[in-house]
Amino acid sequence: MKSYRQCIECFYRQARKTAGLVTDEPDVYREIERRIKNYLKRVSLRRAPADLSTWTVKFVYNVTGCPDPYIELKQRYNRIAGRLYPGLKKMVASAHDPILMGLKIAVAGNIIDLGILDKIDLESTIKKAIGGEFPLENYKKFREILDRSRRILYILDNSGEIFFDKPLIEELAKTHKVIAAVKSGPILNDATMEDARLANLTGLVKVITTGNSCLGVNWSRSGAQFKKAFRNADLVLAKGQANYETLEGLKTKTPIFFLMQSKCPVVAKYMGAKLGDIIFMKN
Repeated sequence: MKSYRQCIECFYRQARKTAGLVTDEPDVYREIERRIKNYLKRVSLRRAPADLSTWTVKFVYNVTGCPDPYIELKQRYNRIAGRLYPGLKKMVASAHDPILMGLKIAVAGNIIDLGILDKIDLESTIKKAIGGEFPLENYKKFREILDRSRRILYILDNSGEIFFDKPLIEELAKTHKVIAAVKSGPILNDATMEDARLANLTGLVKVITTGNSCLGVNWSRSGAQFKKAFRNADLVLAKGQANYETLEGLKTKTPIFFLMQSKCPVVAKYMGAKLGDIIFMKN
């Protein structure tokens, strides 16, 4: 997916929001915006929004000297989601179709996106995901591919959200070899190995890193271990908008299914969806 002119204001807004977590100094804000302005003059909008956003956010990290502005919020949502996990697991395990329910629970967790949303209502989102419409035609395609697959690469999205992914991963791991992927280092509230350990995903399946701390999947900067896992997978399940933005145009024989909630009007329009829609689609 390419970027659009409407994305530019979002780059600035996201940077201001991130900076606001660690400073209120006007000079710092001005320096960050100066760097973003100069950067955007040099780059092409043909690149994915998540790709460009990675570097505008990293200007905040560099200028403020804070390596992880979202650390406290990540810890908070890990605690909240961790308390919800036993109930989520029970809903999946007792469902008539545990895989389908696992997907619904996982997509409910995708609301925990602090880089895009300011307000998060987990309770109503869970109810909507469970009781609302799910793209069942695409689910049928997913099950057909899943049933003939052995190796799954599950690309995780955010901290906190990984507790919502865990019941689905537990179900998938009963019959498949599952590898989960997280970021190598902090970027917004994306999940890292620390989050995977906290959720005890590392005790459930093999967890690897993408080899970088870029939003979504930056293939050119991805590590050899991640690329090997991707190429060897019979099926890739990619959570969240940034993974969609960076992977939907990737030339690969590996089927990729994207699971997310539509949270951005530009991306929603590109996908032919409405804001708030549950998205489950194949590349």
